[in-house]
Amino acid sequence: MKANNKLFFFVCLFTMFSCELAWAQLTIGNGLHVLEISGTASVFFNHRFMKPAFANDSKQKNRFELRDAQIQLEGRLGKNFEYELQCDFADLFSSNNDPENPGLMDAYFMYKLPIPLNITAGYTKVPYGRANMVPFIYSPYFQRAELVRGNFFSRRDAGISLSSSVWKDRINVWLGMYSGMGELVLKGNNDRFGRFEYIGRIDVSYPVKNRWTDIDVHHLPLPTATVGFNARYADKGFTFTDGDGYNQKVVDGRKITYGGDISFKYRGFSVQAEIHQSNIRPNDTLRLEGFRTSYFRSGGYYIQASYYERHIRSVFSIRFDELNISDLIGGYGRRITAGYVFLLRGWNTALRINYTHVLNDEEYAHPSVDEVIKWRGQIRAGVQYLFR
Repeated sequence: MKANNKLFFFVCLFTMFSCELAWAQLTIGNGLHVLEISGTASVFFNHRFMKPAFANDSKQKNRFELRDAQIQLEGRLGKNFEYELQCDFADLFSSNNDPENPGLMDAYFMYKLPIPLNITAGYTKVPYGRANMVPFIYSPYFQRAELVRGNFFSRRDAGISLSSSVWKDRINVWLGMYSGMGELVLKGNNDRFGRFEYIGRIDVSYPVKNRWTDIDVHHLPLPTATVGFNARYADKGFTFTDGDGYNQKVVDGRKITYGGDISFKYRGFSVQAEIHQSNIRPNDTLRLEGFRTSYFRSGGYYIQASYYERHIRSVFSIRFDELNISDLIGGYGRRITAGYVFLLRGWNTALRINYTHVLNDEEYAHPSVDEVIKWRGQIRAGVQYLFR
């Protein structure tokens, strides 16, 4: 990192921490144009239980990490225009290209038509999967399940989408057309065909509308459920590689991904589950591992259950996830993660502790599971602070 970038980074951090009152959802407006400013900071300590062969790998064994140092600008112009710009300084100046926690998180605008239809254009989260839509600040975990972290399908992209909500927002529909390059679009990358990726989602909630949180902090008096279905299609001429050439975010060939998710909340209890599968027809036949077939499947699922005990302001959660990179290769990656969150000031000030245990390693080396080969378990403990 260059010296001037370091100076700018620490000045931003100092400003965020020293001006707490100014960050309490600062609102600026002139009647027509309203701008709201907020931010997030989170830091954690990570200790890993290494496999014997990697016991001396000090880089991965113990570390402190600044996960978030975000600023978020949300604006409204009249009744029809909205926009958002959100970036994370902790990753903006880092060489780490983590799709779960990127430097630029949102840069889009939305136009609300008189009918129940919104048009969104820019760079933002794609409407695929419940986990992708739930902000990190409302999760009991420091990290999403491996399947939905962003290595197997992109979490963000540049493009345009239509969305609509009916029946008092209980039914929501999204249809979008994107570059298909995911987070790589920020580097100016494109495939040789210049084809797009098409994404759609529909979810239904009852008896009230869905809220993008995993924990029932309100102890809802009635059972509340949301069921969602997702699909995405791309036919690209580009393979994203990051070491071993088996990353499946962008594949040279045809890729159809589909899945479903469910969320249930009642009296402090909550359950979420997702399942996704990709059918991939690669142009590179080496990815067929010598089998007499024209395609392979990739996918997995996760399920998590949580309970919020409001008398002690504590969240207890457990999650199991499974991932299979290719059905042509043996082995499944399986993890179980336990989480505890103490809501000191609601989600605005929250203390998190997570323990993850690797039950099985995926047999094929892959960028997203490369670290799994070196450790069997890890503990993460940290704090998040929201300025709003």
